[in-house]
Amino acid sequence: MDIQTFRSTYSSLTEPFICLCGSKISIPIKPKERFEIPITFGICLKCGHIYAKNVLSDKALDDFYTSPLYRSLYGSLSVQDHIDKLFVPNKSETALWKIAKPYLPNKNGSVLEWGSSGGWNLIPFRDFGHNVLGLDVSVPYIEAGKKTYGLDLRLINDSTIDELADQKFDVIILNHVLEHLTQPGTLLTQLAKISSKDTVFLIGLPTIEAIRDYGFQNYFTVAHIHYFSKYSFASTLKRSGFSLLEVHRTHGGLTFVAKALNKPVNRPDIKGVLFSFAILSSFYASYKTRQTLKKVLKATGIYRLIRKS
Repeated sequence: MDIQTFRSTYSSLTEPFICLCGSKISIPIKPKERFEIPITFGICLKCGHIYAKNVLSDKALDDFYTSPLYRSLYGSLSVQDHIDKLFVPNKSETALWKIAKPYLPNKNGSVLEWGSSGGWNLIPFRDFGHNVLGLDVSVPYIEAGKKTYGLDLRLINDSTIDELADQKFDVIILNHVLEHLTQPGTLLTQLAKISSKDTVFLIGLPTIEAIRDYGFQNYFTVAHIHYFSKYSFASTLKRSGFSLLEVHRTHGGLTFVAKALNKPVNRPDIKGVLFSFAILSSFYASYKTRQTLKKVLKATGIYRLIRKS
């Protein structure tokens, strides 16, 4: 399926969706995403979470993620070329490694990455002497990661959680995974079953604080259902029975450090609502100002001169 066909049939493949906090009260903020696909995005007036209000059905979502269209929208590199490009040199202290290091023993720690793709995030952990396991749904990336990186990478299936029940991990990584899931809290709850009171979760997300990294028009995409902020994801963690320990600014968003310790809590968050409105308004105003300035420069011919220079 090409992008034009997908765009024209998208609405027929979707179903209505409400906020993760359970509230049905939201304000629409954008009628289309970056590829002009008709997805309506809204802000929840209970917790401030930004999300897609019409999402692909479970089957359509699976079909989309396994289709050539998905890969074509997000880059032209082959799987192997992508793996080669993201290779991490020996004992590189990446951002994820630095965040996780205080929570790991000096040697022989146990690290799991759920949604590992080809496993590049796990390379520093392996190089610094820890046992690593990567889990993903993409067979091509798993096979390429095994071949190139020599990592233990496995395919996620319906019994994966049960198969890991006897293992306890020091660190569980979910890096840019939860924004793709209709119910991220369900996965967090499942992973809590294979964690101990000392297990630390590293959860990276392309939060709305990072719109400047993407640009206002490019930030909203068909691949993402959820657009968390530091406040709305803290609320998601509480509803899933997690305790937030730290928040780090990383490229493309924020990385949250959390533990599965507490009982679920679901409360309104007016601070989160106000924050989402404030940050979106700021970035939108900046975007419109740049667009207006560009039109003025084009009309006067100055834009052409700037481009030539």
